[in-house]
Amino acid sequence: MSRRVTAMMLAALGAAGGGASCGAREPAAGGSESSSAGDVGAPSARATGAAEPHAGATATAPGIGPAPGLDRVTPPPPPPPGAAPAPAGPALRWAHLWPTPGYELVRGAVATPDGGVVFFGRFEGALATGPVPVASQGASDGFAVKLAGDGSVAWARAIGGTLYDEVLGAAIAPDGTVLLAGALRGRARIGGGAGDAAGEVGTGVDDAPLLLELRPDGTVRGARTLTGGGNAMGVAPAAEGGTVVAGWDLQAGACKDGTAVAGLLAADGRPRWWLCMQSAGFGMLQHVVVDTAGDVAACGTFRLRLELAGQVYWAVAPDFMHVAGGPDQVFVVKISAAGGAVQWVYVVPSDGSARCEDLAALPDGSVALVGSYAGYFDVPRHRAPGDGSDGYVAVVSYGGSLEWARVFPGDGPDAVNGADYAGGALLVSGTRSPGADLGGARSAAAGAFLAALDPVGAVVWATAFSGGDDTFVAAAPDGTVWLAGYTFVSEHAAPPPVDLGGGPLTPAPAGEYDNGDLFAAHFAAPHPLR
Repeated sequence: MSRRVTAMMLAALGAAGGGASCGAREPAAGGSESSSAGDVGAPSARATGAAEPHAGATATAPGIGPAPGLDRVTPPPPPPPGAAPAPAGPALRWAHLWPTPGYELVRGAVATPDGGVVFFGRFEGALATGPVPVASQGASDGFAVKLAGDGSVAWARAIGGTLYDEVLGAAIAPDGTVLLAGALRGRARIGGGAGDAAGEVGTGVDDAPLLLELRPDGTVRGARTLTGGGNAMGVAPAAEGGTVVAGWDLQAGACKDGTAVAGLLAADGRPRWWLCMQSAGFGMLQHVVVDTAGDVAACGTFRLRLELAGQVYWAVAPDFMHVAGGPDQVFVVKISAAGGAVQWVYVVPSDGSARCEDLAALPDGSVALVGSYAGYFDVPRHRAPGDGSDGYVAVVSYGGSLEWARVFPGDGPDAVNGADYAGGALLVSGTRSPGADLGGARSAAAGAFLAALDPVGAVVWATAFSGGDDTFVAAAPDGTVWLAGYTFVSEHAAPPPVDLGGGPLTPAPAGEYDNGDLFAAHFAAPHPLR
């Protein structure tokens, strides 16, 4: 989930890019004006009679019809019989696992300008990543941990109150500020240590989207909750200052119809625009990046029917229509930073539940989305096993058309969790089942993996690890590669070791309840593509 490329592009843009206006504008037909003074009215999700694209179609602004037919892309050809598998990835510098009796999981990782990494998620009990454990204040808290290049813990923070809280997204601003997005239930006091800007946030009772800014040294610069009752799930620095946030039910009263799923907040915290969305089932945006032009791309899911900016999109799930709510369908949306207008929407066709687990901005303005799916994934068509899921990677162009896609099939639950760009290659990481295909070689056991793909989706190199569950990659400015994840241990089960190339690391055993332990690794810089 690294946003290093985005931060580099924003720094290069400087004062360029479309300036977001704080003045009101005429909402789309059936639309709503923002309830906050100075906000820009978001496009309505109310249907306007425009054509209704099907999954796989790309539509631009309302009034322009969808592209005909499903996008079908020829997948990268499989290696010929007897061909050598893709070579292994870069050498391991070090790896560490932090065994604790509680449950921790990682939601993502972002590289920092000084060569370190910040990884984040949620934990219960005590987070023992440093010499002094960080204690949870409630049932579970969010966390953010920064590691230096040598593996030492620069700082660790617990984020939350007395209920269930979590950090779901992160990004690094050009000045090194760590932007965090998450979910807060009840109230929490954020900060309080030396150098912190302390204060209480939250509604006291209901859920609230949480936004937090940390200085590069980990001290709190500011924290706030939005007025909606959902979660902030993705965050990115805006091209002209401020913050872009994505999630669901972000701001109460922002939409006449539907719910606010994305917005641009100025540096002073005032919203410039909100994007409103309606779905026949549950819908949200989960990850967000800023492209080379300063515009916003976000990925998320919806069920059955999506209404966004005057267009209607239907899920492709004939086998699941009898299921209440239907399965999740993945989509990508491009949003103009100057006012929040939708430029295009691309719906990824699959007939079973799918997830978008990360989004990466590429230098040519395209975006790479990764995740998992069940059933079939129609770009290219591939049916996942009935008792599991497969991982996928798809690249959507600057203009909203599919450039290429590939799947990582296996014999059970497989997923691509993280993506980043470095050295001319798209780096991806995730978890695989026995028999998963990582570019010509099938893995013998389950565990995490790390791979690099060339500009047309072929595997350049791949490394399969022993053990590990959800795993996230981040590329450092010096070309080295970070990996952060967690390993799951079922209650009363013996903990399976994790080997990231330097020998087995043993998690803490699970007792009466399930256990999850954090791990991180740092790899040498791979040879860049030419």
